[in-house]
Amino acid sequence: MDLKEIMQENVFVVVGDTIKEEKYAFKIKNKLIDHGYTVYGVGKELKSINEVDDDIDIIDLCINPIRGLELIKECNKN
Repeated sequence: MDLKEIMQENVFVVVGDTIKEEKYAFKIKNKLIDHGYTVYGVGKELKSINEVDDDIDIIDLCINPIRGLELIKECNKN
């Protein structure tokens, strides 16, 4: 999937610290919102991707890759 295809999706989940302005997750989340996308923050706002009550198109991991793999495995259980 290239960038053009990604940006045609509508619902994004950004995983990481989406509360602190200096963090990449915060910047990514807010830029997507500014451009009209539906965005959920997982980490400081929601504790799990499983809390997102929407059909997710894209997950953006702004966390340690090991934790990211754990998170993906958790999603596959549902």
